[in-house]
Amino acid sequence: MSGPRVLEALLDLLFPPRCACCGEVIARGVLCDGCRPTLRLRGDPAAPLVPPLDGLAAAYLYQDAGAALMREFKFHHQLRCYNLELREGFEAAVCAYYAGRSFDFVLPVPLYKASRRERGFNQSAYIAQRLAGRMGLPCDERALQKPLHNRIQHTLSREEREQNVKGVYRAAAELAAGKSILLVDDIVTTGATLCECAATLKAAGAKRVCAAAVLATPAAGPTG
Repeated sequence: MSGPRVLEALLDLLFPPRCACCGEVIARGVLCDGCRPTLRLRGDPAAPLVPPLDGLAAAYLYQDAGAALMREFKFHHQLRCYNLELREGFEAAVCAYYAGRSFDFVLPVPLYKASRRERGFNQSAYIAQRLAGRMGLPCDERALQKPLHNRIQHTLSREEREQNVKGVYRAAAELAAGKSILLVDDIVTTGATLCECAATLKAAGAKRVCAAAVLATPAAGPTG
């Protein structure tokens, strides 16, 4: 057994892996057999389209195991939760949904600098970089920035969310003008963040802005 594998085995012995959803000790992976069935793909990746978005796809339901996996990935830097359970289904759904459409680059929803520093990384950028590699596209984080701080979205109503994101993003016209862009985020609920990003990019001259999210709330469309 190689050195890294020995270290991994020792760590598993001292700190046995636990299910990201219920906390039960498991032999391997990030979900137990009981929680795995609650990770549900949406029956159709298409989510209700809200202008100015030109397309919106989401792979999984934001509930139960899906919500738990994203929480561990996003706030506790548990990359395995995304890579082992969410990545393949998300990337396959997005590639299938947007088959036949061409994009100039993939763009993650940006974080405010202090938020990124506190969290340690931008989860949407991590997702976008890997999706871009799968699609054979560049991932350009320079095209959209978030120079202004706002309140956390998940505590707000639909109307408050829409107001909360107004004017907090800035697009680089020299990068966005005339381009077809695939915008990527971790979760879509009301769509306020993605719509504000799309509006900002289109104001800077973007030709088309479609979006993709790993998870969507059950209200965002059909399930399966």
